[in-house]
Amino acid sequence: MIGFLSNIPTLYVGPGTGVGTIGRVGIGTVNPQGDFQVGDGPNTKFLIRTDGRVIIGTKTMVTGPHDIPSTLFSVNGAAIFREVYVTQNNWADSVLRSDYNLIPLSMVKNYIDSTGHLPGVPSELDVKANGNNVGQTDVILLAKVEELTLYMIELQKQNDLMKKEIEELRKQR
Repeated sequence: MIGFLSNIPTLYVGPGTGVGTIGRVGIGTVNPQGDFQVGDGPNTKFLIRTDGRVIIGTKTMVTGPHDIPSTLFSVNGAAIFREVYVTQNNWADSVLRSDYNLIPLSMVKNYIDSTGHLPGVPSELDVKANGNNVGQTDVILLAKVEELTLYMIELQKQNDLMKKEIEELRKQR
């Protein structure tokens, strides 16, 4: 049934009268749970709640450690994007500053041996328990790339010095 209820704009598309849905739009439901809902019950595909939250794949927010009142978008299932922008208030450029304390590789190895992950990187258990903040992970990974670059620069200096010493030894023969 397609119908309009009262003098308040309400559209429902479904098998009923749409009682109690004034001001809401439902497709495949006569009792939309938000301003706009497609499907009903376990078949709910899309819901815009009256509080502005958008839910896809179910009619309740996906729960997890970061389900906070400010969460506006929830997908119960995989999502594919062409592009995603995550705004960050910090970035890893501090690694390249002269006052950055680059941990000696021997200490990094000891840390890895004792914890099973890199310093400054969340452990697998932490990510499983708390989720993965993609923006923060980008910052951490960039810091690790920059640290690797600094280690390589240092190794190149050592390599150049050894080449020079080898050349000097060859000349002494």
